[in-house]
Amino acid sequence: RHNALLDRLEMPRTFRGRFDAEKAWEATGRDKKADAGRRVFILPRRIGQVETVVNPSKEDVLEAFRSVLPGDAA
Repeated sequence: RHNALLDRLEMPRTFRGRFDAEKAWEATGRDKKADAGRRVFILPRRIGQVETVVNPSKEDVLEAFRSVLPGDAA
């Protein structure tokens, strides 16, 4: 369904640029969910269920970025 929606909206299905994981990590500290210097991530577990993760390690977040990006984007 996601691909059909993206096609209908004439949006790309894949990321085709450079992604700076370090800059993304820094941005998470300024996100609206950040609270008193703590990084807060809301992670979907399944439809209708999320998990709040507070202050995950930088290494875990960077590894998560690498796991979903194509090799030439990281």
